[in-house]
Amino acid sequence: MKEYLDLDHMEVVDEKDEHYIPHSCVVKPESTTTKLRVVFDASAKTTSGKSLNDVQAVGPVIQRDQFDLSLEFRGEDHVLSADIAKMYRQILVHDDDTWMQCIRYRFNKGEKIKTYRLKTVTYGEGASSFLACRALFQVGEEQKETNAEICNIIQKSFYVDNLLMGAETIEKLVDIRRKTEAALKQRGFPLRKWASNNKDVLSGIPKEDLESTVRIGERETVKTLGLNWAPENDTFIFKVEETHDARAVSMTKSRLASEVLRLYDPLGLMQPVIVAAKILLQQLWKLPVHWDDEIPTAVTMQCNAIKKELPRLQEIEFPRQAIPSKPHLLALHVFSDASTKA
Repeated sequence: MKEYLDLDHMEVVDEKDEHYIPHSCVVKPESTTTKLRVVFDASAKTTSGKSLNDVQAVGPVIQRDQFDLSLEFRGEDHVLSADIAKMYRQILVHDDDTWMQCIRYRFNKGEKIKTYRLKTVTYGEGASSFLACRALFQVGEEQKETNAEICNIIQKSFYVDNLLMGAETIEKLVDIRRKTEAALKQRGFPLRKWASNNKDVLSGIPKEDLESTVRIGERETVKTLGLNWAPENDTFIFKVEETHDARAVSMTKSRLASEVLRLYDPLGLMQPVIVAAKILLQQLWKLPVHWDDEIPTAVTMQCNAIKKELPRLQEIEFPRQAIPSKPHLLALHVFSDASTKA
């Protein structure tokens, strides 16, 4: 894991009676940048019976809701996305508190295990998300008097380290992109993984800082707040994870619940399909079936029928822009039904 540890912001210290954090790795093959991430278990109990997370103040949520930001992203003509490179690792923790972030590590089996202290905001700690978001918020505060627009973007167009913004014209979007990028870079928050529905918006950005695409069907897509966005034709596409043959694995109540939760749909576009699986789960709650019991054959057959059809979702595309730039073309239709089976 050597290349994934931030050697610039950790230092060797004498072995003392300090607080040590166990660490492990999380592998994300689908990530275009960090396929392996070191995660620290700050919830591990110490000899006192408490963990580091037990004594930390988590902090309030100061960013907008992901759903709100995703909806706003669907309302502009020209849009772009990006994220902050290694956001947590760009933020130093006060020196007095770094002694609570010690690890034991060696880079190969032939070395002696050493004690290091981590000097930056660390994954796995309860306060880390707030600390990172608050540092980002402060960059916006520093722009408030000189450029209120950039302040607003930094404080209201991020979800953790993910930036989504748009404008009515390409010229306007390029202008605010450059100003936002400069303000963040000055404070140690470099942006990368840029993507846009118009290539002119990305003019001047080095190729290595552009987002890598993932192919789904016939489209090249990028990940944007959990959504698969195809910038070239400006649509959202569903990616359905392949599941094992249901006949080879017994279907239990807990397994069915797990598979339903895997259908991630932050905008509700898949709900006509997902609701069918939720109805099956609802049926099980009415039966004397325990969490790890095999479900009735009839329900299993219905579940397999749904799973068989799921790959067809990848054939469906939704326009990214849901709200037209010309308001007079907009009409809102609302349907409501109290059907017991949706």
